[in-house]
Amino acid sequence: QMLRRTSNEVIGRTATDVFVDQSDILKEYEGVKRADAEIQVTLEGKPLWFRLKITPLNAQNGDMIGRVVMLQNITQLKEINRALEDARDEAIRARAEAEEHSRLKSEFLSTMSHELRTPLNAIEGFTSIMLSGMGVELSPKAEDMVKRVSANSKRLLHLINDFLDLSRIESGRLELIKEPISPGQLARKWQSEVSVLAEEKGLDFIVTIDPELPETVIEDDDALSKITVNLLSNAFKFTHKGHVSLGMQRDDDKWKIIVSDTGIGVPVHAREYIFDEFRQVDGSSKRLYGGTGLGLSLVQKLSRAMGGNVVLKSELGEGSTFTVTLPLVLPEETTQGVGQ
Repeated sequence: QMLRRTSNEVIGRTATDVFVDQSDILKEYEGVKRADAEIQVTLEGKPLWFRLKITPLNAQNGDMIGRVVMLQNITQLKEINRALEDARDEAIRARAEAEEHSRLKSEFLSTMSHELRTPLNAIEGFTSIMLSGMGVELSPKAEDMVKRVSANSKRLLHLINDFLDLSRIESGRLELIKEPISPGQLARKWQSEVSVLAEEKGLDFIVTIDPELPETVIEDDDALSKITVNLLSNAFKFTHKGHVSLGMQRDDDKWKIIVSDTGIGVPVHAREYIFDEFRQVDGSSKRLYGGTGLGLSLVQKLSRAMGGNVVLKSELGEGSTFTVTLPLVLPEETTQGVGQ
């Protein structure tokens, strides 16, 4: 069956009689006592692969009286290996293509962000001068318009900075500056930055700091601020009544930043992709609340870059809790807690 011959066509005949079209190949093995090779032959127009194994057949006195020639059809194995190699090559090609696309995307985001920051910084500078009253007297209506311009330019700058941070992370160019920082001072700074959001929506803003958390830790101030302010901004955005809380806790050799709210919560299906870039819960959320879907992606990527992670727990209609866990690195001389 393997040779596509009947038993009468094979038994008692030499290999050259069976493989008429492959006589040139077989001549290479005439007189060979031992061999272990792969050969390709063509039977009825179809190429087949065989493993050829030749071993000597010796008499009791050691004289060779013949040879045993074994053929194993390995055509299917060859086809499987070829398919695996093709799949591997395709995977390598696809990966290289994806990496190139990612590089081009990061390069584009970086270039675009830098180009946009220059005019926006100019706008922000001019509006700050106008609002400070330096040489310009604004009517109440004009002042309100300038404040809107200032607020929106800051919003765009924040978005552009998010783009820049993501492009740095994806291209491996993110540089974390680890230095001594005070969790308590940072908490007060963040509280000051977002307190206006609480006032605008009539929400309570609760800040709690574990007294066991050291007064000083080693971490990147800027990255921590981006993580926490993004989480707090999201919490205030999706909370209409109740409160938003910021907590800091020590957990053995780690420490946690916990942002909780009593907002709308996150549906179960959305928790699978909530940290993906440009993803929001659904289209209606984007229409109602705005945003680009970059904030939580940046939170996750920065947390991982700092050696930590972020976890979401949420109940639909009851609120959400985001917990960022980071390694606790202390200056050698720091032993006192924040609350001591």
